[in-house]
Amino acid sequence: MYIFDDDLFHCECRTTVKPPKGYEWKVIFDPTRIGDCPGLFFGHYFRIFDIRPCPGEPPSWPDGIVFQHIDNGEKLSFINGMLIGKRIGEENHEFLGLG
Repeated sequence: MYIFDDDLFHCECRTTVKPPKGYEWKVIFDPTRIGDCPGLFFGHYFRIFDIRPCPGEPPSWPDGIVFQHIDNGEKLSFINGMLIGKRIGEENHEFLGLG
């Protein structure tokens, strides 16, 4: 839905699109993003099964990518090939052992 402000000739887009069921992790930082280009993953939603690497396989995500859970705000990131998580209210990242 577009809302027009005639005084400023400003167009604002508001969306209330919800991702499909199970797609609860949104990319909030994408290291492939350069300038105004959105990058490969920024703003997209994924399942935890998409994020976690299969046992014995290297992760397919770029280092530095950050996912945020849409309900509880928990964050996950890949740093040096390891899946790292930060729970709400924690100061430091905690290794989740998901890799």
